[in-house]
Amino acid sequence: MNSKTDRMVIDQESDLKVVLPGDPIDLEKKESLKLGPGLTQTQDSIICIKAGILNHSKDGKKVWVDSNQKRYIPVGGESVLGIVTYKGGEFYRLDIGSAHQATLSNTAFENATKKNRPILNIGSLVYARVSSANKDMEPELECINPSTNKADGFGELEGGYVIKCSLRYCRK
Repeated sequence: MNSKTDRMVIDQESDLKVVLPGDPIDLEKKESLKLGPGLTQTQDSIICIKAGILNHSKDGKKVWVDSNQKRYIPVGGESVLGIVTYKGGEFYRLDIGSAHQATLSNTAFENATKKNRPILNIGSLVYARVSSANKDMEPELECINPSTNKADGFGELEGGYVIKCSLRYCRK
């Protein structure tokens, strides 16, 4: 095969752009743009912080970098699955696949009080939302949707199977 025609076919199928950390990202539409994993915004530009392939949604309102990373980096607002590894007096510790274990308060559930709280055992699987995440602190989780103050499916999961897969596959 001719390498020139192969290159043309790849360019016609999709506009792949490989980016490296520190590369500035030039985007036509910067208003109401949502930045995903691998990108950060400075005062006057958008900069890549991970090596990978630059992707965008069909409507052009979301931009992110697809990379083959091994460890999950929590971001506020994302939904995660966690396994209870520690059961304390006021909180639980969950393994969500990140560098630090996440904290889930006993009162972070719908209609939960100090007297009326869910009882989770070690090894229980919990579907939660990352409420706050910082690179210097452990992430905090909650099992309520902040817009409706309802569970909306968050909480302990029962039955079924858990399969480990790559982060790239999960994001797709």
